[in-house]
Amino acid sequence: HCISSAASDVYKRQAWQQPVWLTHCNAPCVFLGHADRQTIEPFLAEVLPDIEGSYRNDAQWMLERMSTDGMISGCLFRCVHCGRHRLHMDVG
Repeated sequence: HCISSAASDVYKRQAWQQPVWLTHCNAPCVFLGHADRQTIEPFLAEVLPDIEGSYRNDAQWMLERMSTDGMISGCLFRCVHCGRHRLHMDVG
C-alpha cells in the first residue's frame, strides 16, 4: 500500500480515513472509482483477499453494506501491468 497526497484529489470526495493508493506488480494501480457490491461482483474473487485481509471476520457483512457514498465505501483500483483489480474499503 502506498499513501499518496494526490489520492485525495483523485478520490474527489471526503474520505473517512486517510486516502490509500493501492499497488500491484510493484507499481501504483489506476483508481477506477468508488464501488458498491454490484460494481465489484464481476471481479469479487480478485478483490476478496483485500477485504478479508483487513476485515477477515466481517468480510461478508462489509460487502453487504458497501456503497459508493455511505459509511462503508469501496475504492476500486486496477493494476496497470496485469489488470488485476484491488479494493480498498473506506470506513467511517
